[in-house]
Amino acid sequence: MRVSIIDESIDEIAREFPSVDISSKSLVYGFFYLADKFAKVGEGTLNEFGLSWGEYVVLGTLRRKGTRGSMSPKGLIERIGLSSGGISSILRRLESRGLIRRSPSSRDGRAIVVSITAAGVKLADQAIPAVAAGEQAFFGAFSSEKRKRLFGAMRELIEHAANENQPSRAFRPNRRPST
Repeated sequence: MRVSIIDESIDEIAREFPSVDISSKSLVYGFFYLADKFAKVGEGTLNEFGLSWGEYVVLGTLRRKGTRGSMSPKGLIERIGLSSGGISSILRRLESRGLIRRSPSSRDGRAIVVSITAAGVKLADQAIPAVAAGEQAFFGAFSSEKRKRLFGAMRELIEHAANENQPSRAFRPNRRPST
C-alpha cells in the first residue's frame, strides 16, 4: 500500500460517506499501514535470531527486569496484553529453547515465576540492539525532536484510549470479534 492508495481510499470515503470525519479515518489507515510496514521490517531482523514478535516481546520484557529478571505469567499478560493462551504458547516455546525457566514461586508454591536464563539474556542482549537499529532506520525520516513530538501526541491518544473503560485487548485485524 502506498500513500496514494491511502489518499484514494480517504477520498472515496469522503465522497461516499460525507458525514464520516476523514481526519480520524486517515489516521487509522496510516497507523495500519505503518504497523504493517514496521512488522515486516522487524520480522526480518527477528528471523536472524529465530524469534517471533511475541517471543521477542516476552524475552525483552524479562530482560528489562535485569539479568535475573523474572515475572509471573499474569504480570507478563498485563504488561504485554496477550491472552493467557497466547502467553502460555510463547513461554512453552521459549522454555523448550532454554531461554526462560518456569518454576514455583518461593512466596507461594502454587504460583509460577518466569525467569530469563543466561542463554535468554545473551540472545536478548543481541536482539534488542538489532531491533532498535531497525527502529532507528525505520523512523530515520524524522529527527530525534520530531520523534519526541510524535510520541507526545501518541501518548495523549494512548492515555485517552486507556481511559475509555474498555478491556485492554490487542487488536488483531484478521480475527472476527467475539460475541
